Parts: sequence; structure tokens; C-alpha cells
Amino acid sequence: PKEYLPILNKYKSMSEDYMKYSIDKDLKRYESALQHVARCQDNLDECLTLIQDQRLYKKGMSLFPKGSDNYKSVCKIYGDYMDGKRYYLEASYLYEQAGDID
Repeated sequence: PKEYLPILNKYKSMSEDYMKYSIDKDLKRYESALQHVARCQDNLDECLTLIQDQRLYKKGMSLFPKGSDNYKSVCKIYGDYMDGKRYYLEASYLYEQAGDID
């Protein structure tokens, strides 16, 4: 149908993983969307936003190699979340994994 053409054209201009991310996010399949956006090197900010908004911290940590910059970014935001929930010990472990020891 004609009303879907703008949506299809929008998807055609995206990379495959980002297209799958957009579709999964629209369909509220957030774990699948996270897997696809994590493969997009240029979209770390969107990945971190999705992790925070949907509280997919553990899933996000499992998608990146331990010790990588992306893994450390996820640990940092998870530590911030745990700190806000007053789980200080767990937050300290996450900050340590992120290399953010202050």
C-alpha cells in the first residue's frame, strides 16, 4: 500500500543492522533491538540510551567483550543505576569494572 512507502524508503537508506534495530524498537522488541544496535559501531549513544530506558544492563554487558570501551560504558551507566537504587556495593564493583575508581 501507498501509505507504507515513506517508511520503506526510510528503512532502505539505513544499514542492515540499524534497520533491524529500528524495526525491533518500533515493535517494542527491545532485547532484539539492543543486539542489532550493538553491532552498529557509530551508534553507541543510542545503544546506551536503549539500555538505560529499558533497563537492559546485563544484556548490554553480555554483548560487548569484557574490557572493551563499550563494555566499560555499559558498566558505568549500570553503576550509576545501582548507585541511584542505593546498592552501593554492587555499584562499586561496576565502577571498578568500568575503570572509574574515584
